[in-house]
Formats: sequence, structure tokens, C-alpha cells
Amino acid sequence: YMIIEPVGGICGRKCPFCSINVIDRRDASGKSVTGNMKWAHFMKLMEECSKHTVYGLSTYMLGEPMYYRGNSDLGAFDIADVIDVAKQLGGFQVVNLSTFADVPNLSRLLGCALDDLIISIDGIDATVYAENRPSTKANDVGAFERTLERVHRFLEMKSRFLGRTPHVILQCINKSNTASTITDFIRYWIAVDGVDSVFIKNLDSMRAWIPDVVSDEEDAIKAAQVGAMPCQHIFGIGAVFFNGVFAACCHDARSELTAAYGDIETSSFESWWNGPFMNELRRDHISGQFRMP
Repeated sequence: YMIIEPVGGICGRKCPFCSINVIDRRDASGKSVTGNMKWAHFMKLMEECSKHTVYGLSTYMLGEPMYYRGNSDLGAFDIADVIDVAKQLGGFQVVNLSTFADVPNLSRLLGCALDDLIISIDGIDATVYAENRPSTKANDVGAFERTLERVHRFLEMKSRFLGRTPHVILQCINKSNTASTITDFIRYWIAVDGVDSVFIKNLDSMRAWIPDVVSDEEDAIKAAQVGAMPCQHIFGIGAVFFNGVFAACCHDARSELTAAYGDIETSSFESWWNGPFMNELRRDHISGQFRMP
């Protein structure tokens, strides 16, 4: 399984629970950067994946994937092209994407090979939505209503589309300002034609990056549940940031669980994945030693 970051550090929302707020990706000179994954880098990664048995690809990390724009001598490419190439060249059996959905190009996802689409609304009304998903645009009046309009239009198109794909999941974060309306959220969206599932998601505990979002009590509960269990990602789920850097953790907002020699420009993912950095990290986890970024 692999997770890539087509767009890094750029989004139309500034959600308080998202570690994009502290993202730090750097170029070869050490300068902090945001942007799109180079099309050449993506193609090189897919060509490498085609030589192996791969299952799933998630096309989102810390940035809005629907904003993706790539270029080559052959022309311009968007996120639908990323999805199609992942299936056709990369050999991935399943490709999924998550979006905040307030974008004009949602319909592009109906004509590509996308399997699963997560649409995160995180609120049943404009007030709660604005608290959880504040716009990055100043005075963005009507963001909630505009988002709903775009989502409903997309779902109507999907309902008329042959094959009725992708599988659409409407998602809401379970937190203090949504808890009392979770049932209303489920009832509203599950009745909308074109919606296949409704997910209610608890916040991930990423204390190293966003310490004030999850309470000490909740963090202690999650820590007790996990115990000394090694992270599954470092054994079977690869991650690649938009700048081509290979990462041990897709949650690594500050790019700390990476190695100086690990990037798609200068090496292969396979050599890094099976190299000394990752093997040492796996040994640490197996012995119960967990690094804190």
C-alpha cells in the first residue's frame, strides 16, 4: 500500500485539527516549500510500482488533491490523470481520494478510475462547519452552502453516471461541537442518492504536531489501547511527500521521519524502503522503542 501527497501545504480550508498547520517540506537547498508533485516524479514512482505487486494507493496527505496540476512535454495533468495512471501504469488495484469538496472540478472524478471518494463535511450547519473547516479566503461568506451545493450536484451526476462509481463516503469528525448532531448528520446524508456510506471519524492523536486538539485523557486512552504495538505503516505502507521525499509516516507534518538519501529524484523507493533507515526504525518498534519527532 502507498500514500502519496500530490499537493503539499495548499488547501482551501484551515482546519484546526489538521497538521497542515505546521507542515514543513523543503527543497534541495533547504528552503521550506509548498506545491504540486512533479509529474516526472510521479511517473517514475508509478513505473517502479509496476514492477511489484501493489494493492492500494491513497492520493492525499497534507494538501487538497483536487488542486493538483502537473506538467510535462505531453501537456498538463490533473488529479484524474494521477488516478488513471496509478491504475493503468502503476498497477494499483484500488485508488482512493479525500477532499473538502468546495472545488469546481469534482465531476472529473466521474470519468476516471477512482474507486473510493471521501468527502469531509464535518458539520450539519454553517456555524459548526465554519469552526471545523474555516476557509483560507478572507470573508468567504457562504462557504458551507456553496460546498453543499457542489456536493449535491456531484452526487446527482454520479447517480446518472453509468457504473455509479466511485464509492462515495460522507465523513464527519466526532468532536465536541459535532457530537450532539452526529445522528442528524448520518440521517441526512445516508438518504441522499449517490452516497454509499457515512463515516464518523475520531480525531487522530498527533500530539507531536497539534498538541491542543486531543485532550490528555483521550490521548492516554489511545496510548493504552496501542501499548507497545509497532506501527503497521513502517512494515507495509509507504509514503511519498509532494517534493519527492520518501517518508516513514504519512502523518509526518515536519518531515522528521525521513532520510537524507531518500527521494525519488536520486534513488528508488525500493532501495530506501529496504535500506538502513527503515530497517533500523522497524527494529526500534519491534523492541518497543518509539521515536518522538
